Amino acid sequence: MASQKLTELHVFLKDNAERLSKPPQTLDELCDSLTLLEMLQNDLTKIEARFPPLHEQFAILEKYDVSIPEETQKMLDDLSNEWVSFQQCLIDSDAMLKKYKEKFKSGVIASVEEFKKNVHNLYEDFHSNGIS
Repeated sequence: MASQKLTELHVFLKDNAERLSKPPQTLDELCDSLTLLEMLQNDLTKIEARFPPLHEQFAILEKYDVSIPEETQKMLDDLSNEWVSFQQCLIDSDAMLKKYKEKFKSGVIASVEEFKKNVHNLYEDFHSNGIS
């Protein structure tokens, strides 16, 4: 059970870090990334609260000489570093998403300006030529 919870936490941190690190290609992806980032930032204390019980469970297993697979022990040993990396990923992703937000905003503004020019040209053409 402790190994399963450790693996789930490891996968959770890894998967969410990967999802946040991927630059958004569309407005929908940007929205999804911003939503995920906000959710993870709000849940930081809940996520971190999962660590002490895990360490306690493994300490009990160690106390009673229960062998822990090497891979699981390595995952447990790396958990603190993985947590620090995850928190840094949140900070980096926040900065990256702000840049992409501005980039998409500029793109939308440029598209709106182009659309306004096209509408104006159509209006002028219609006004001067009428219906053909």
